Amino acid sequence: MLSSLNLLSKNEYLIRIIISFISSWCFINNALPFLKKYFPDKPNKRSSHSVIKARAGGVSFVLIPFLFSLFDHDPEILICSAFAMVSLIDDKFNISSIFRYISQILVVIVLLVNSILYKNFLISFIDLNLFFFIFLIVFLTFSGTAIINFVNFMDGIDGLVSGSMLVILITSFYLLELNWLISLIASLLAFFIWNWYPSKLFMGDVGSTFLGAIFVTVIFSNVEFKTNLGLLLVSFPIIFDAFFCVLRRYINKQNIFEAHKSHLYQRLSQAGFKHSTVSTIYISSSILISLSLCFGGLLISFFTCIVIFILGWYLDKNVALPFRMHLS
Repeated sequence: MLSSLNLLSKNEYLIRIIISFISSWCFINNALPFLKKYFPDKPNKRSSHSVIKARAGGVSFVLIPFLFSLFDHDPEILICSAFAMVSLIDDKFNISSIFRYISQILVVIVLLVNSILYKNFLISFIDLNLFFFIFLIVFLTFSGTAIINFVNFMDGIDGLVSGSMLVILITSFYLLELNWLISLIASLLAFFIWNWYPSKLFMGDVGSTFLGAIFVTVIFSNVEFKTNLGLLLVSFPIIFDAFFCVLRRYINKQNIFEAHKSHLYQRLSQAGFKHSTVSTIYISSSILISLSLCFGGLLISFFTCIVIFILGWYLDKNVALPFRMHLS
């Protein structure tokens, strides 16, 4: 936590925050015409916007932390930045889903074997129980790719993912003191302002999958189960929406890999809610869980999630466009 830092470190953090925020802001301001021309997001039947906007704006909060990581030798940012380049190519050329998922598997495995979780915990199972070790690797790899995809699925309206991930990353920094998150948080904040309703640009897959990979990295960087569970609870509003939607589509025999507009946040938007209203609901929910976790503990944050789940259930049943209307 910041109280544990000396004065010099606080000044260094402040300087880095200011440089990252201004650099990201200026990058977007100058790159916006280029992104709109070469990375246009054209509306279609699945879009929540009606005019052409720039996408791949996530480059702004990938590039700035990447440059800092070259000086700091932070492997986490470097690995996730390399992965982001694959997503940038996807934003431009729409590469195959198989290749995308293979790249996700590879990045999660690389992040895992370079993590504290692997070196201080998982590796001990190699000699004790090889089968259990392999099971854990497979489970964590699958879970990591699921998180990346869930974050990506939720990037459909202005400010939702950028705002929610800001809350998650700030909470992660507060609890785990991960210095390499500072530049990313400041850069993402600048992007969030441009991305808020009515947005000037979207983050694209380069941004959403990068943020998903960063969140996976955060989880892998800690061996305390309670803290990791708490951080997953903070992500509950966006992760559970994505997970529950996939589950419902699977139960209803729909193709879970096919693009759609069945998420709760999408159906709330279709019901007439402004993007800013829907995003505020999700972001505020994560803030409440975060405050519950940081100042009340894991149990309090768990009960907060239950309250938010009840709110989501009410919105799903009584406010949002019915899920059944999206069934073929």
